[in-house]
Amino acid sequence: MGWGLEIAPDALRLCRAEPSRGGIRVRRALEAPLPAGLIQPSPRDRNLLDPAALAAPLAALAKGAGCRGSVRVALPDPVFILRSIPTDELPADRTEARQFLRWQARDHLPFPAEEARLDYLSVPPGPDGRARTACLVARERVLAEYEQLLSGASLRAAVVDARSVALTQAASALFTTRTSGLLCGCGVRTTLLIVEDGRPRVWRILATEGHPGGSERPPVPPGGLRLAPLFPGGRRDRPGGATVCPRARLPHAGDRVRLDGLAGGAGRAPRPSPPDHRPPVVRVLRRGPDALGRAAGGGHSPMLIQGFNLASADYQKRRRAARLTGAIVLGLALLLVAQLAVWVGLRREGTAVGGRLLAMEQEIRQHQEAVRTIQTGIPAEAVKQYEARVAAYNQILEASAFSWIGLLVELERSVPAGVVLHEIHPDLTTGRVALHGAARTFDDLSRLLRGLEERTVFRDVFLREQRARTSPAGPERQSGGGPDGLEFTVSLVYQGRAR
Repeated sequence: MGWGLEIAPDALRLCRAEPSRGGIRVRRALEAPLPAGLIQPSPRDRNLLDPAALAAPLAALAKGAGCRGSVRVALPDPVFILRSIPTDELPADRTEARQFLRWQARDHLPFPAEEARLDYLSVPPGPDGRARTACLVARERVLAEYEQLLSGASLRAAVVDARSVALTQAASALFTTRTSGLLCGCGVRTTLLIVEDGRPRVWRILATEGHPGGSERPPVPPGGLRLAPLFPGGRRDRPGGATVCPRARLPHAGDRVRLDGLAGGAGRAPRPSPPDHRPPVVRVLRRGPDALGRAAGGGHSPMLIQGFNLASADYQKRRRAARLTGAIVLGLALLLVAQLAVWVGLRREGTAVGGRLLAMEQEIRQHQEAVRTIQTGIPAEAVKQYEARVAAYNQILEASAFSWIGLLVELERSVPAGVVLHEIHPDLTTGRVALHGAARTFDDLSRLLRGLEERTVFRDVFLREQRARTSPAGPERQSGGGPDGLEFTVSLVYQGRAR
């Protein structure tokens, strides 16, 4: 769960807790007593009379505990105002809902509504059946005093709540009823907090008898609240001074708590404990079993009671921005590490390839030197004979690669009637072929060229030469010799030579 800090008029208390078996286990707790008068809780006036005198013990307490960063802060109850406001409907956006509730609660605030910092929870409907909203309100500049004090000790308030509400959350396992009450004594004041269905509903802050603002024990109104003694008949089954008092009775109508009887007082508040810095005494008043209690006994989260959070919205935005920035920085760092790893791998591979290339170049030079050494010992005539043999072998290989049958088949498909081929001269190296032949008419020659171009194995078909062919006149020709067809020469490239 993290660190929790209580700022009280008599002491600063810091602890680290975590969930354990359906409850809360305190791992570490420290306390620093404060001189009287340094903190004067008030919802309207200045609270910290000497911030410098408070900064030193708070910094020493945080340093001794090893606490830095975010903490859950519990402030004295008189700093806040808890009101249950009837609301038929709230805006869906929480910012707009807070503005609406500030306007609704303006008549209940001892300071301008524009200076209020507010958080809210939905609570069960009242006796009139209207939906209600529990609002915890504090003055902006009062909370700013405490936040500035925390900043001087390198701390930030992730959650700001009232002391009694935070204590109720910590003692959630004791609240096993639909409606419960918590009576919390601290110094000269006692707070009575009513919790219904896991949500703070209303409270009353009473002055302790024998202190300024105290009073004689008032009579209990009809149907009012009767407080049981601290220990007789009670059951002290939780650490921290929490006592379950089964003899206590809450006023009710059916299954609902009647809260109007609490306005005039709830009996005389208990006397304060001696100033020996022991944990304050807490009385828990409850009535009837409920699903909330079954959930507490069934291993659910110990934070069954919902609380408020009046931490600065700017801090929450900065916290989200810091988390986003941290995630971006972490992503960029991982990307940089990955790029560095790739670069190192490529550099190693390049170094290895460069070494292999140098070794290959050295081997090639050695082979060239060996060839030159061998060539110097061979006579020139033998070299010429070898070269002639190599040329002959190359011609044989080229001739074997040339497909005569394929060429003749393609020519047979391309040569039309009226055309005769006399000579075929292929170049085995380039695949160029020269065709010599005769055609009866120019139309026959044109059909030959078109047929050769249509074959995919032939390209670059050109008519190199054409001339009229004459022959002596026969017996049928009485006027002497005349033209007897055309002779031509065509060049093309044969692409079907490779096997």
